[in-house]
Amino acid sequence: MNTFTKTLTASTFAISVALSGGAAFAEPPAESVKDYNKEVTEAAKDRAKDQQELTKELIEAEAEEREEIREAKAEAQEEYKEAVQEENEEIQEQREDIREAKMETQDEIQENREEIREAQMETQQEYAEARKEQQEDVKEAKKEAQQEWAEAQEENRDNAMEQRAEVREARGEMTEDIQEAREEREEDLMEARAEIQDARQEATDSDAMETETQIPATYRDGLIYRDTVYNDYSVVEDYDAYELEAPETGYYYAEIDGDVVLVSNDTGYIVEFVD
Repeated sequence: MNTFTKTLTASTFAISVALSGGAAFAEPPAESVKDYNKEVTEAAKDRAKDQQELTKELIEAEAEEREEIREAKAEAQEEYKEAVQEENEEIQEQREDIREAKMETQDEIQENREEIREAQMETQQEYAEARKEQQEDVKEAKKEAQQEWAEAQEENRDNAMEQRAEVREARGEMTEDIQEAREEREEDLMEARAEIQDARQEATDSDAMETETQIPATYRDGLIYRDTVYNDYSVVEDYDAYELEAPETGYYYAEIDGDVVLVSNDTGYIVEFVD
């Protein structure tokens, strides 16, 4: 249990004590805190899952692009080999014709060689242009994938900021509720102290017989707080064990269901609930 949960639990407990007038000491519910923590945990898991899916899609896209490049390159090389082979066959045929015709003029042979060189240069140039176009396509596809990934990251950051703002707002509302509960408890304690002070003054003005007569018989063996009588209690004598200082004259400490209270010797009234 973290500090915030402890504070919320203690405050809820204090509210239940203040509203019930100290008549019941039940364990505070923690379902709302558990539900809230569960929602935050599920939201964090969803964000992590979305990021993993985006990363996986990016890796798959890059793999597909590399495979397309390899296939295009293989096709271009195959086309180039076929073109060269065809050109070599043509050259061979031309040489056979030359040998069969017993060699035509040197000008015709030179022209044939020029045509072959030009065809080779054109083929190489076409291959280079095709390869350049493929590289540009790959760059554009990679750039688009990176842009999509960056936009997804930005969207995830915006969602996280909105969720943090909602958490801060919820914490602020809880803090206000806790503060109001504390103020109400302080007012109840002040009223109780005023009532006890009035009772103490009345007991001082009366003699022992009158005091005995004023306290109902059902209250004489228990500790009194407003309209509630606590018969099951124990007197605290070891102040160090509870980290308490010695009480003032005319008062003593008692323990009720794990809570320490300050009690008046004269009236048996609970003066204060000790934190």
